[in-house]
Amino acid sequence: MKRWLTFFNERAPLPAVLMIGAGVSASGVYLAGHFDRRAFLIGLLAQALFLILLRVMDERKDFEKDKVAHPTRPLPRGLLSVADVEKAIVVFAAMLLALAVAAGVLVNPIAGGFLAVGTIYLWLMFKEFYIGERLADFPMVYALSHQIIEYPIYGFVVVLVRPELAFSSAMVAYIAMNIGASMTFEIARKLDPKAPPILKTYLSLYGPRKTAAFIALFTALAGAGSYALGILFLTLPSELLVLASLPVLLKAPNKYRAVEGAAAFSSFMHVFGVAIHAWIGWPR
Repeated sequence: MKRWLTFFNERAPLPAVLMIGAGVSASGVYLAGHFDRRAFLIGLLAQALFLILLRVMDERKDFEKDKVAHPTRPLPRGLLSVADVEKAIVVFAAMLLALAVAAGVLVNPIAGGFLAVGTIYLWLMFKEFYIGERLADFPMVYALSHQIIEYPIYGFVVVLVRPELAFSSAMVAYIAMNIGASMTFEIARKLDPKAPPILKTYLSLYGPRKTAAFIALFTALAGAGSYALGILFLTLPSELLVLASLPVLLKAPNKYRAVEGAAAFSSFMHVFGVAIHAWIGWPR
């Protein structure tokens, strides 16, 4: 247990997991209508389990790379064994599926279906969709294929309250907004020009101009989703901050942290955007 506590403290700190989970859960509940405490708590539990499982899966997938690029991380340094992590993956996946079944029986079957689909899709991501490294030859497609999971996972909270919103325009806008912000951060966190080649950062793969263009494109997608939801006034400052940081990639790529920081703030604002709108009571 001590080793696992060390692992989570380093790679999936509980405060961060709960903060992200709370943002997704609160925004999902408010997208569906007024605050629903039961749905919020179920959603928070689902988001926490999902984020923890995602992190443990990523640690297992990245083991060989981390031995070269990040040898001090828990697995490469021997804090946990590969077998330990693989057992944990099965346990957390079973917990998430059990929650899906419980939600389907006790709340509504659409919510249970959403979470079950999300869990199965996460397993396929872990297994690289059973096509090996071929998808990795197309990094942007690879990244997008992993962001699609937001539809069933984020949408789960929404349909806990109002299952009729499962494939509504509001849901599509909500997911597009979050995928845009998540993709922006996904790219921005992998920009270090001095990173080991095995990590294949976007800057090394596409160069500064194309990378900046991709970030601008996904920031625009996030903005379009925000506009459709009527909360662009909340998210626009963070989107403009991301766009304002892009010249750094062209003029001083070693200062990439400025882009990463702006993207992280933007991601936060989009995750919490619907909830913040409800809290302040401003009209859409």
